Amino acid sequence: MKWKNRSPQLSDELSRLSGLEPHELLCISADAGADDIKGAYRQMVKVYHPDKADPFMRKHNEQVIKLINAAYERLMTQFESSK
Repeated sequence: MKWKNRSPQLSDELSRLSGLEPHELLCISADAGADDIKGAYRQMVKVYHPDKADPFMRKHNEQVIKLINAAYERLMTQFESSK
């Protein structure tokens, strides 16, 4: 079976992603501007959107999207407060 024994690896991946700083998660520099943050966010959402995944990966992608959304909100809040 294609996905056999894949769940532990996905759990490890979620743990690794949750330990990253927001700018690391979105693959941008720490001093990125609003346009860079938005562009990186949109690109990551396209890659991990649960509706574009097969049923097995849907739950994993939902969790990744939650992390991406939290990172985006945090970065945008920091950017707006630094103006």
